[in-house]
Amino acid sequence: MVSFTLTYALLAILPGPNFVVVSRAAWSGSRMSSLATALGVALGAAALALAAGLAFGPALAADPGGHLSPALRAAAIGFAALLALMGLRLLHEVVAPRDRPDGRPPRGGFVNGLATAASNPLSAGFFAASALRLGSAGSIGPSLTLALCVLGVAGVWFATVALTITHARLTPLRSRLTRPMAAVAGLVLLWNAAEILSRLPGS
Repeated sequence: MVSFTLTYALLAILPGPNFVVVSRAAWSGSRMSSLATALGVALGAAALALAAGLAFGPALAADPGGHLSPALRAAAIGFAALLALMGLRLLHEVVAPRDRPDGRPPRGGFVNGLATAASNPLSAGFFAASALRLGSAGSIGPSLTLALCVLGVAGVWFATVALTITHARLTPLRSRLTRPMAAVAGLVLLWNAAEILSRLPGS
């Protein structure tokens, strides 16, 4: 379990959809909204790890010929569609920003974080393979331990990202970079969606 935790920690810090969602919330919103997004990512990843440990191992595995199961193919396409939708929404905000006279940050950070992390088929494959390797697939106790490790690692890392970006000293910089960062985040999400689809066997 220690090796799994360390491996997941290394994977979590790599820039990916989860990182983009949290950093985008931190650049454009308040500290509380960015922390809510980080919490959503952590809970979504933990729920996915628990589901993978209990039931998804066989369903998400590739066959010996390298072909994806229908479940994983459908999950990958759905995840790519979610990323593309979020990317397009961010780019639309850059082109046609909505006024917020009350100063409130955009809503939906927690839900965006939860949905992004919980629907990631790449993470699901990693969690399922790890559960099978650790011999915890189908067992509630070990699977719950796996999920708690994911919750701890993701919670600490993404909360750190949110707190760092929303630090008071960065406030003037955030006000100038909100729209450029939204554009970058939107393009990264679209690129991730295209990358996922291009890597599907038969694409």
